[in-house]
This record gives sequence, structure tokens and C-alpha cells, in this order.
Amino acid sequence: MATDYRFYSMNGQTITVNRFSGDYDSDGIYRRVLLEVFDFYGSAQPYKTIEPTQMFSPPAGSRVDQRLYLYCDTLLFIEDSTQTQKTADRLLIDGRTYKPVSYENHNFKGCRSSHYRYVLELYDGD
Repeated sequence: MATDYRFYSMNGQTITVNRFSGDYDSDGIYRRVLLEVFDFYGSAQPYKTIEPTQMFSPPAGSRVDQRLYLYCDTLLFIEDSTQTQKTADRLLIDGRTYKPVSYENHNFKGCRSSHYRYVLELYDGD
């Protein structure tokens, strides 16, 4: 049974997801097709080092002010050639569009606080 995270004060934000599918056309260009749109509840937090002992070093070419952490219980798609879903989801948060670039699975059997932690990057188009 899924936990209804709306009632946690930190998770009261509604996030809209655009999920895409796609394939390569005859010219070899990958074309996305909107598959579904759905909402879920989560907590978007500033992207920064949480552990004081960790060294903060964002990937080269990344702007930290354009990234967020997202905590939620919803499985999102990231761009990963090893997945069957090769197109990352697009998330609408506070009027801006983000895409998940990495995640950590914190789902432990029987734990009420099971969740995913995503790093989101501001999406500026393909």
C-alpha cells in the first residue's frame, strides 16, 4: 500500500510529469511522442551537498543553480541507454521544466519512509 505523501508538510508540492515515448524516424532522428501526463506529490530541495564531509563538486559544465533534489515515491525515467524507456521524463516544478539526470533508490522493504532521491536539471530543450 502506497503512502499518501500529501499529508507530510515537506511533501505538499504537486509535480506534473510529461512522460514520452519515441523512436528513430527514417532519417535517423529520434522523435519523442507524448505518452502520458500525470501528477504526484514530492519535495523539491536546493541542490547542494547534504553531508558536511562530502566534497561539493558538480559535474563540469553544470550550473548548480539550475539543479534540484527531488524526494518522492514515484519512479521516474531518466535518460539511460540501458533502460527500455530511453527518453527522460519532463517535470513541471514552480513553472519551470526539469528532467531527472540521476537517482538513488531508498526503498527498503517494510520501511514507511521508502523513497527515491533524484537530481533534476533545468531542461532547456533538445
